[in-house]
Amino acid sequence: MFFLLVQLSEQLKKYIGTKHELEAGFSWSLIHRTDEDSEAACKGINQRVECNSKLAIALSVMDECFLPVIDRRSGINLIRNILYNSG
Repeated sequence: MFFLLVQLSEQLKKYIGTKHELEAGFSWSLIHRTDEDSEAACKGINQRVECNSKLAIALSVMDECFLPVIDRRSGINLIRNILYNSG
């Protein structure tokens, strides 16, 4: 199982930051949030700012389009946790 997760992670890394065109002028990209203290953050502040800005916009769109999904035990907004891969 662990080996499969490592393979999946390696395959997904190939898609990070790559723009994929769709019909009608739309596109999608897989982006990854980085923390200030991570090793990846030191490599490119511009990329980190761009990705984190896109995630903030995505959260505002999700908040505008959907009702919050709040965990009953913790009171945490699950949409935000999923979007930011936290929690």
